[in-house]
Amino acid sequence: MVPGIDNRTALRLVPLLGASLAFFLLGPPLRAARAETPEEIVAHVQHRYETTRDLEASFTQRATLKILNETQLSSGKVYIKKPGKMRWDYLEPERQVILLNGEILSIYTQEINQLLEQPVADVYRSRHPMAFLTGQGKIKELFWVRVEPISGNPGGAAWRLVLTPKEENPQLKELRLDVAKPTYDIVRSVIVDHFGNLTDIRYNAIRINRGLDETVFALKLPPGVRRVKPPSVPFK
Repeated sequence: MVPGIDNRTALRLVPLLGASLAFFLLGPPLRAARAETPEEIVAHVQHRYETTRDLEASFTQRATLKILNETQLSSGKVYIKKPGKMRWDYLEPERQVILLNGEILSIYTQEINQLLEQPVADVYRSRHPMAFLTGQGKIKELFWVRVEPISGNPGGAAWRLVLTPKEENPQLKELRLDVAKPTYDIVRSVIVDHFGNLTDIRYNAIRINRGLDETVFALKLPPGVRRVKPPSVPFK
């Protein structure tokens, strides 16, 4: 965990990688023939990423911190725009904003009126999160990919993409993406780290390529906000 950041907030930083990939893989329904082979499915998912410029959605998140045997439930809205912009508005159970805008990661916690700021390079030195946020991510270049069929899923998912980083990443052991048929929408992402912590996110009310305004990625802070800069302890 990062000094100066509590366990709940630290677990909320984990989805930056999963969302930067999963959300950019949500795109307009494909008109091509339905893919059935693992290679075709991965190719369609990559196409979704490359053709998505921005999106917004609601989310529900279930994060499990294994060492404390603690599960945290939260929900809110997320906004993403290429290149390099992402905003998570946590609305329940408490209000918090996690904002990535270019080179700075900002975390504003309303309850204590505190803003924590840190260069992104001090937090994420692996190429995985930033490659996808900047629009340069190639799934098969960065991950080993396994495609598993899913049956009897009430959410409509037909396949699960299990992505394992080719480059060692202490923060990420495995990323699982549930893909719906016939649209190839990503309806769920699960991020697993090497400590057994798990972040399970489900997405709904997705809006794609609507031209998000730049003001979405600017924080409007109340008077008297306390600014904090934690020590630089990167997730490599």
